Amino acid sequence: MTPIPSWRAFIAVWCRVALLSVGGPAGQIAVMHRLLVAERRWVSDADFLHALNFCMVLPGPEAQQLATYLGWRQRGVVGALVSGGLFIAPGLLSILLLSWLTLSWQGYGLWQAALAGLQAAVVAVMAAALLRLGRRTLVDRPRQGLAVAALLALAVGLPFPLVLVFGALAGLRWFVPTDLSSPQSSIQWRHALKVLGVGGLVWALPMLVIVLAFGPSHVLAALGVFFAKVSLLTFGGAYAVLGYVTEVAVEGHQWVAAADMMDALAFAEATPGPLIQAVQHIGYVAGWRAPQPWTPGAMALAGALITTWSVFVPSITLVLAGAPSVEVLGQRPRVAAALQGMGAVVVGVIAHLALWFGLQVLWPASGFSVSALVLMGLAALLLGPFQRGPLLTLLLCAVVAVAWQGLS
Repeated sequence: MTPIPSWRAFIAVWCRVALLSVGGPAGQIAVMHRLLVAERRWVSDADFLHALNFCMVLPGPEAQQLATYLGWRQRGVVGALVSGGLFIAPGLLSILLLSWLTLSWQGYGLWQAALAGLQAAVVAVMAAALLRLGRRTLVDRPRQGLAVAALLALAVGLPFPLVLVFGALAGLRWFVPTDLSSPQSSIQWRHALKVLGVGGLVWALPMLVIVLAFGPSHVLAALGVFFAKVSLLTFGGAYAVLGYVTEVAVEGHQWVAAADMMDALAFAEATPGPLIQAVQHIGYVAGWRAPQPWTPGAMALAGALITTWSVFVPSITLVLAGAPSVEVLGQRPRVAAALQGMGAVVVGVIAHLALWFGLQVLWPASGFSVSALVLMGLAALLLGPFQRGPLLTLLLCAVVAVAWQGLS
């Protein structure tokens, strides 16, 4: 029987988890395991693994959902809201500050140079993550073929949700085991439907206020609806869904430019919290550039907050809905097979996004960028042979880019 922590200890530990959670889901999950399993012994290894498998089944950022679920195990629904909220709070505040600096200091050459350094490093970080994921996921020819098919499908313009569905169907066709025995206990559907209804209402309340105040076509309403949909499509991590976000935010609604997308990912990589918080910068920029009837700063803040709300409220709702059925969901063979197919497809999706971002950084509007190529090479060396982490790599590339700008 694992101990129930006091509220003081609970909040203190989750503040530590939140502040140390930099560098992507693998590092964030390792931090949670070290603090909650190894040090505090609040969760057993077996329960931690069950929780992680459950979060991998759900759409949404798995590290943030794991934080929410572990909070639920320790302190119920309130604990889930506290742990899930604390996990995203440092990133929320940090990205708000970086977004404000970026739009307020657009004319400062050194700040722009630092952003260029971050953007170049992000391409290398994505490439390194792609290689790690590919080695772990593409273990046979069918999975390798699915990844290539997904890359080609996105290249010719097929939508991201359709590619995900294709991956799930392929998984059901090729990866279902011969032994289809399932756990004897059943999913608690009544509880799940009740929580989903309450969560949907909670998400919809600020959306209703926005529609009544500004109309259904206002940028805040569009941001809220779109990013709620993004939250429900986030299978395979933030990198996978950011390609879809880029397609809609840059080319569809034209809320942001390609450079803004690069800034968003760089900010999320360099700050605590889940990588999906990159979309917060998109909401901030979209509000800043369409401020009516408020000031740019006020609408930018509202855009960032409604984007964050729409990404994380559905995610937390799904965790609370499925928490009592965690072991059942994690052991369903057809669910596991569909996820395997989607996992293979996600490698191709991330490859497409990395290529797109790489081309944007290397060939901006001014022409081919030698400095970006050099910075990408530096980042690759730091991440590869020198085995430095993403955060240090991003900071060093930003410093080198600023020095380059100062000397040129």
